[in-house]
Amino acid sequence: MQTKTHNRRLIALVAVFSLLAFAACGSNSKNSEADSSATTDTTTTKDSTGTEDSTTTQDTAGTEDTTTTKDSTGTEDSTSSTDTSSEGDTSQTDVSTTGQVCSETFKTNVGCTGFDDETAHVGPFTITMGGAGFIFIPNCVTLKVGQTVIFKVLGGTFLALHPLRQVCGPVPDVFFTNLDGDEFSVTLTNEHVGLFGLRCGHHGSSDGTGMTALLEVVP
Repeated sequence: MQTKTHNRRLIALVAVFSLLAFAACGSNSKNSEADSSATTDTTTTKDSTGTEDSTTTQDTAGTEDTTTTKDSTGTEDSTSSTDTSSEGDTSQTDVSTTGQVCSETFKTNVGCTGFDDETAHVGPFTITMGGAGFIFIPNCVTLKVGQTVIFKVLGGTFLALHPLRQVCGPVPDVFFTNLDGDEFSVTLTNEHVGLFGLRCGHHGSSDGTGMTALLEVVP
């Protein structure tokens, strides 16, 4: 009786071990199937159409822009940025730029009926240019080659209102004053022989009308 019972227990244990072994085998088979499905995806270099994607990652936005010299019509813009409007202000140095003979019209309009004769002076001397009633005093003067003449324009308000300008004469830019000085010196030579026309920078005209004057230089 005991022997039969012992045999039954052995059979039951064998059956249990058999079931456990079968279960373990099934589990390993499933894991193997799972592993075999993890095949590497080799389609990562293809797009959705199956065509190889040739797009590069290189940034081409840094290409030099060659349209900067074109306007909106595609025509080359030749407009220059150089400012050509910087013409100098000659209001303070309105003098002749070339020697020129004073016209008969200028001499007539100045209206000299006679000239103050200053030819007897030896050595430097001064002529002071003043005025009244918009007339230079003196306004008609005779000088001589070899003299050194200091021309002085009354300072202060007079100089500001009546700067001296040369209109005509054998030599350009000899007789004029600016607001930063009220006198200048001239040594007369043979090249100065002739008539010099002067005017007020504000109240005289280049044709001799208004506040004007004549200087005559003789040999």
